[in-house]
Amino acid sequence: MKFISLILFSLMFSLPNLQTKQSSTGILIIHVRNFESNSGIARIALYSEANKKYFLVNAKFATQKEASNITQKSVDFELKDVTFGTYAIAIHHDENNDGVFNRSSIGFPIEGYGVSGNKSTFGRPEFEDCVFVLNSQTKEMTIDMKYLKL
Repeated sequence: MKFISLILFSLMFSLPNLQTKQSSTGILIIHVRNFESNSGIARIALYSEANKKYFLVNAKFATQKEASNITQKSVDFELKDVTFGTYAIAIHHDENNDGVFNRSSIGFPIEGYGVSGNKSTFGRPEFEDCVFVLNSQTKEMTIDMKYLKL
């Protein structure tokens, strides 16, 4: 009898879990508004807390990146399979479609930009200024583009 109990006990833990497993990923829907024109490309970069030191520094280290044409001075992005966690988003209006966030000779942006939370700061916003948490199947947000007028 002990042998049968031991086999049943072992089988209990070796069979696949029959319970429905809850997903730990979600979808981010980002509405980007107020582009100055439809020319160029909108580029989005999603940064996780793990790569926050690259936020607004190097999009190569972004968790996810996408690009889209601009229509009616707006773009909607849908980032899928985003693991639950803490993130920040940067948007870049690549007006000349060169893949670079162009700046003036003294370092001021000459192309449009936006960040999650629509934070306006003097100088470059930090990751912590733009942070949000994804902890549900869908999260929707709107980001407004900004253009520095020199």
